[in-house]
Amino acid sequence: MVSAFLAKVHLYRQEWQAAYDAANAVIGTGIYSLETNLNNVFLDGSNEAIWQLPAMGAYTATAEAGQFVPYASGVVPPYPLSVHLLNAFESGDQRLQNWAGAAVIAGNPTIYYPYKYKVKNPGGSATEDFMIFRLGEQYLIRAEAAAHLGHGTDALADVNVVRARAGLGASTADPSDQAAVLNAIMHERQVELFCEWGNRWFDLNRTGTATAVLGSEKTGWRPYLALYPVPAPQIQLNHFLNPNPGYN
Repeated sequence: MVSAFLAKVHLYRQEWQAAYDAANAVIGTGIYSLETNLNNVFLDGSNEAIWQLPAMGAYTATAEAGQFVPYASGVVPPYPLSVHLLNAFESGDQRLQNWAGAAVIAGNPTIYYPYKYKVKNPGGSATEDFMIFRLGEQYLIRAEAAAHLGHGTDALADVNVVRARAGLGASTADPSDQAAVLNAIMHERQVELFCEWGNRWFDLNRTGTATAVLGSEKTGWRPYLALYPVPAPQIQLNHFLNPNPGYN
């Protein structure tokens, strides 16, 4: 678990060799394996789970299922998946088939919603756990670190492990083209880790692409929104703090 956490920290700090080594250590233990059935990934005791937390109580579901899954059929989901995310999935990607629910509302197009966690109201003991770290992410961390270290072939090999589990063929990125390899990795992170821990948001910010991507996807996007506002109560408590630009 500690190595998995370190891998992510080193990745975000752009410490590529350290990120590679930490992720490689996790993958190399042989303790974890990718679940072949995508519907088993978030279950209690998943082979892919490096660190899971129990659901909120013995007879309650995860917060994700409670928030994301509509309370009844024919009800509009509270957090629908964006058209941009849906379009990011390739044809035949089993992640879209298994990790996105479909709400059919009379007279309206089908609305898709996050469905990685499926049990909204368990009738007995909870079967799903809240996933903190899992092996799929470690493969993508090792891939990104390898790409930055100039090992495009190794990077794509890890990407292809994740793609194969999703029922997709190998990436067509040129392993000698670092930018193409990194784009392939960012795409894979988008469709593999969606609605987990805000990974997409942090990826866009740490790679400096938030405005380029969200400027074309979100109405009213402004570059300053890439930073959160400093909470007003904190500014009132500490007069040395100033609002982030754009929040004045």
